[in-house]
Amino acid sequence: MTRSAARDNRSNHCYIGGQRIELTPAPDLIAVRYSTEKYPLSAAAIELLKQRSSFEEFVPNYGLRVYRTDKADRAVEVLKEEPAVEIVSRVFRRDPEKDPNAIVLVDNRFVVQFKPEVSEQQIGEYNAQHGVTVAERLTYADKLFLLQVPSRGDVIELANTYYNSGLTLSSEPNLIRQPRYREPALAVAPVPADAEAPTEEVVERVADYRAQQWYLDTA
Repeated sequence: MTRSAARDNRSNHCYIGGQRIELTPAPDLIAVRYSTEKYPLSAAAIELLKQRSSFEEFVPNYGLRVYRTDKADRAVEVLKEEPAVEIVSRVFRRDPEKDPNAIVLVDNRFVVQFKPEVSEQQIGEYNAQHGVTVAERLTYADKLFLLQVPSRGDVIELANTYYNSGLTLSSEPNLIRQPRYREPALAVAPVPADAEAPTEEVVERVADYRAQQWYLDTA
């Protein structure tokens, strides 16, 4: 299967409360969270962030930055390989007709409740099969877990895989709604303009960028 075909086959829906929720992809937007560790960015990543992307919005509670780019699929592919990037994900529009400016983001976690008859061993084996790790065991219901996807994983795809596995009662990604999303008055480059190579200094400045630019949300 080609990369283009694989992209076309990605899920554009999820399940919340047992109901199928349709999600409309925003093809020119991506969401990124940088690692707090000092890792070098590749030349390809810097080129995409500096020359092919513009900053749109910061989501402080999740540390996610939204970028507009004409190379969204390429950006996701490249940034998933970057140690300096903790999360890179697609962006969706929940209801483009009623609220065209509202976007829906996801992070790298989803909540799963396994059926009572599924053993702890089965849960561990199924998680290992998909490269998923347990971020937290939740205590307000039996066999309820907050799971984290691998760095190259797609949280929507994995949440749906778990939902359709026959092993779970529920499997829900964390949908982050951003009703305040709007076009910025000025596009801001996420990487320093004078960066000539993927150095540690550049990575540090990129990782700190979201904290330094908090005012963009209220400007």
